[in-house]
Amino acid sequence: MPFQFLEVDKNYYRNYVGYAGWFYDMTFDFPLLQLVWPDKHYNFPWDKDFKPEWKFKQPLLDRNADFKFYEERNLGVFTTKQAFAGDPILYVYHNEDGDWQFHTSLNPNLDDAQLVCLEEITKLDAAINEIYHLQYGWRAWRDNKQDDWKWEEDTNNK
Repeated sequence: MPFQFLEVDKNYYRNYVGYAGWFYDMTFDFPLLQLVWPDKHYNFPWDKDFKPEWKFKQPLLDRNADFKFYEERNLGVFTTKQAFAGDPILYVYHNEDGDWQFHTSLNPNLDDAQLVCLEEITKLDAAINEIYHLQYGWRAWRDNKQDDWKWEEDTNNK
């Protein structure tokens, strides 16, 4: 079986090898390689004929650190006009059905709702990339734009 190694972009280290930073005295200053394998027809993820449904089963960690989500960049997501007016996104919901919501307040006014591409949300705030892994039916929040994200299962919407 053929395989290849790729040098991992350091922007992915915290997401995939956090304990390695602890081992190296809380730094991420070390080289890291990702083993990449092909699909059953020996096509790699960057090949034209790679099996499309496998695209997110093996994220390539040498590229696209500006957009870590498993979904496509042009996926439609919900937000409100306040996010594009400069208010920070503080509440995120990944609904049971897979829809994403990005809000600037706990109880947004639905009259202000907008449908935008997921990539546009990550351009508003790069820290949104840190919750790319949020599972269906989970939520994330922070008190202000400088805080780290917290997340948990959203039991309010079950």
